[in-house]
Amino acid sequence: MRLLRLVLDSALLSPSTAASQGVVLNVQYLPDGTVMELSAVEGDLEAILSQLEDAQETEAFDHLGTSGARHYIFQYGRPHAEVRALIDLLEKHRLMIALPIRFDSTTEATVDVLGTFDALKSAYDTFSPEMKRRTSIEHIGEYTPARLGIRSVLTERQREVLDAAVATGYYATPRTATAEDVANRVGCAPSTASEHLRKLEARTFGQLTTADSS
Repeated sequence: MRLLRLVLDSALLSPSTAASQGVVLNVQYLPDGTVMELSAVEGDLEAILSQLEDAQETEAFDHLGTSGARHYIFQYGRPHAEVRALIDLLEKHRLMIALPIRFDSTTEATVDVLGTFDALKSAYDTFSPEMKRRTSIEHIGEYTPARLGIRSVLTERQREVLDAAVATGYYATPRTATAEDVANRVGCAPSTASEHLRKLEARTFGQLTTADSS
């Protein structure tokens, strides 16, 4: 089994742009083209529900409850055109998505698609130009079940940057390395390393806060 990790615009999967972060826990695609989705999100609940009320693609929704900082939202409706196209490709090439799908306003949404190498390649080759514009490939490789723990919320590249940051002393006290040192170790531009560091910090600290409040 192979894995294709895509990074999508979080607005395509989040029930509301008012959600600062969250996970899609379950999703069901119905024959009539509609989707049922269960998400756990963080953010201003009133703003989230207001956006769902006004969203043309949402036919029904419900706030199922709140635990700690997480609001559990059920949503039924029609997905964005790009998501619908992705669903059609998954069905055509007999691929599946590994849940949960994590998203936030800083690091976008990470989607793991599973299948054979040939099926994954054929599916990606038939992506529309718009879909390719709104997605990027984070990782291609063998699928292994995600390890439990804080590192499991990070992408492969973010884990690589985190390891480099620790090894160079970026997180030492006092700090003995800069983002440029991290960049040199992983082979990217300093600005890119800084962006990766900001994103992985947002994910790890967000996960720690969520775990502490749940």
